[in-house]
Amino acid sequence: MSLRRRAATRFPLTVCVALWSSAALCAGPAQVTGDMPLAEYARHAEGKEFYGLYLFGSKAGWMVDESRVADYQGKPVFENLIEMHVELKVLDSRKKSDHTSVTRFALEGEGAIVSVVETDVEDGASVEREAAREGNRLRITTRENGAASERVVPLPRTTLQQTRDAEVWLARRPGKGETFRTHEISLDQDKVETEQIMEFIEAVPLVWGGVPVSASRVMLNQDGGRIEALLGPNSKLLRGTVGGALEIRAEDEAIARAQGGAAIDMLTASAIKVAEPLGDGRLITGLTLELSGLGDFHVPSRGRQRVQPLGNGRALVQLSREADAPEPTRLSRKEREYFLRATPSVQKDDEAIRKLAAEIVGDEKNPVRIAARIVDWIAGNIRPTYAADASTATAVLRQKAGDCTEHTLLFTTLARAAGVPARQLGGVVYSDEPSPLFAWHAWAEVHDGQGWITVDPTFKQLRIDPTHLQLGVDDGDDMEGNELSWVNILGAVKIDVRKVDRGRQ
Repeated sequence: MSLRRRAATRFPLTVCVALWSSAALCAGPAQVTGDMPLAEYARHAEGKEFYGLYLFGSKAGWMVDESRVADYQGKPVFENLIEMHVELKVLDSRKKSDHTSVTRFALEGEGAIVSVVETDVEDGASVEREAAREGNRLRITTRENGAASERVVPLPRTTLQQTRDAEVWLARRPGKGETFRTHEISLDQDKVETEQIMEFIEAVPLVWGGVPVSASRVMLNQDGGRIEALLGPNSKLLRGTVGGALEIRAEDEAIARAQGGAAIDMLTASAIKVAEPLGDGRLITGLTLELSGLGDFHVPSRGRQRVQPLGNGRALVQLSREADAPEPTRLSRKEREYFLRATPSVQKDDEAIRKLAAEIVGDEKNPVRIAARIVDWIAGNIRPTYAADASTATAVLRQKAGDCTEHTLLFTTLARAAGVPARQLGGVVYSDEPSPLFAWHAWAEVHDGQGWITVDPTFKQLRIDPTHLQLGVDDGDDMEGNELSWVNILGAVKIDVRKVDRGRQ
């Protein structure tokens, strides 16, 4: 289950699942030990829990986690079933997302994964992924709109024994700062397996359901994204928070499933408001911003974006227009291959994608002019809307609609199909509507052989204007594995506009 997804309008659906899943070890009456047989531990871990999902203090959805011993292909297995439902609003568009998954573990050996089935439904579009173990490998089949594709990956290190050992580690009350490492599986990601680090913070005495209990406060870290979790007896998740935006609460079923009032408007709720309007970003030649509430997050400093740390979670950022000649950043052969690769979402080898890329590019060889042609095609053929979420490039091409995430995903895919290294970026961009604010946004970069050049296919910009503030490299294209660190500042970061330089293009 994945932490990653390409913009803040849909971030909660995946952020909460993967970070949360390792913490939500089910409760039982037995004392778990490191030598407890997996069949016995599986019985101990059976149970069903309900959770409410809250964004910026408002109810956004619910989650159900059920674990049980079941029969699969004539053998007993341990099944973990997760259901999640999220309802959001973006301006006038209402968005519904549903995720269901069933992960089965063997009850012999280390309890390796036997099979996984995941289904994601966003705005009516459905993608199903099924993984089946074949020796020391997993064969993953993805079905979308009647088409199926397969890939084979090494068997992940995610095991039932690992879950048992994590519970044993936590029960012995480790010292502050001690860590335990586990692994998570994400079928929709290029990198199927991700390491997760659980850090012990402190023991917390509290009363839960009228009963005094001893809980544990831990920090879970996966690819830079963090969740602070409160775990009750036998590691049951009681509460978890992600940055200043998302909260997960253990609740009774009726309370958890109750949707509450009107759906929260994610664009407005997640935006960073500023005091005065800046006007047309295309007429801005330079922008100086003071950021606060960053904690230990490091704003990337490069090219058009220069960052001066000020201490205490603050930084001064100077944004300028991108120079015609990019900052020299040569790609190694390995890096070039990385930014040309196909992934489960960037399906650059799909026949329809390759055919379209060839039609758009024609005989053009210059990477910058290729990018411009792709931007023009997207602007003329992809209808802008917040009501058409898609998690794959082929889905975007099929529905020919979407917001910045769909525009950027399709652009990146077509660029790679045309032989131009490309990657997706994430951050915020200024808007006068509905009030002066910086809204979460996605755009891209292409490499012209000398350096990276920014592209915003949503706003039809080649070399973006200075109102774009980059905070991360999106969708798994961060080779350092820190692409999720930006989620830690959601709801906490503030922007003070210190200086605006204006001119004409």
